[in-house]
Amino acid sequence: MSVSEAQALVEGDLDPWDLLEDERCIDVDKAWHGIHACLTGGIDEVDTVLGQVVMGGTEFGEDGGYGPPRLVSADQVRAASAALDELGPGGFAEQLDLAELTRLGAYPGVWDEDEDELRAWLGDGFDLLAATFRQAAAQGDAVLVLLS
Repeated sequence: MSVSEAQALVEGDLDPWDLLEDERCIDVDKAWHGIHACLTGGIDEVDTVLGQVVMGGTEFGEDGGYGPPRLVSADQVRAASAALDELGPGGFAEQLDLAELTRLGAYPGVWDEDEDELRAWLGDGFDLLAATFRQAAAQGDAVLVLLS
C-alpha cells in the first residue's frame, strides 16, 4: 500500500477491514502462525527482520480477533523482502519442523496431520508472502497485516 494509504490508515481515515476485498490482499489462511514460527523460531512477536513478515509492524486500530491491524513500513518491507529472498523456498523448507511447531503450540495445532500436505500448505503461504513483500519493496510500499 502506498505511503498515503498507510497514513490514512494510521490516522483513521481508512478502515483496514474494508480492504479485505482489495485485489492486492492475500490470504495465507491459518498457516500464518506456522510460517511465523518457521521464520523466527518461536510463536511470539520478535523484533527481527523476518519477525516483521507476519507479526511485525506497528499495531493500530481495533483487534480483529488475533490482534489489531499492523502496518509494516516501507523500510521494514524492503529489509524483510531481502531476508525472505535470501532464505528462499529451500531455506524455508529446511527450517520447517512440524514436531517443533507442535512443541511450540503454534496455531492452528494441526501439525501432526499429513506431513506432505502441511509442508505444501506452509510452503505455498511462504511463497505468497515472499512475492507480496518483493512486489511491495519494488514499489516502495508498506504492507498491511490483518490476522483474522
